[in-house]
Amino acid sequence: MARLTDAETLRRYKSALKEWKVTGYVTWKDIAVASLKKELPGYTLRAVAELMHRYVEGGGEIDRVRERRAQWCEYEYHYDLRLLIEGQKFYIETLLLDDDPDDLTIHVVSFHPA
Repeated sequence: MARLTDAETLRRYKSALKEWKVTGYVTWKDIAVASLKKELPGYTLRAVAELMHRYVEGGGEIDRVRERRAQWCEYEYHYDLRLLIEGQKFYIETLLLDDDPDDLTIHVVSFHPA
């Protein structure tokens, strides 16, 4: 695990995340949605996406992890955030989907207490 320091990748990640208000730019895997509803029942997907955006824009760390798991082998990396929400730290695992370089998406694949 290493901090994301590549300027171009960071720019692209932030570019997708800054669109948190627009449906389709921050998407969630069903299991991550279920975990969010269990852990933070008063929070919407959009509210957490906004917190992710604020965290990253505020200089919060993003870890870039080389993907080695078989089910995610089509992706070279995944990106981890650890946010403090309601006094508890949460681990958020994301993918940067860049099929269209002009229309990037952040896909949340895991959400749970850190």
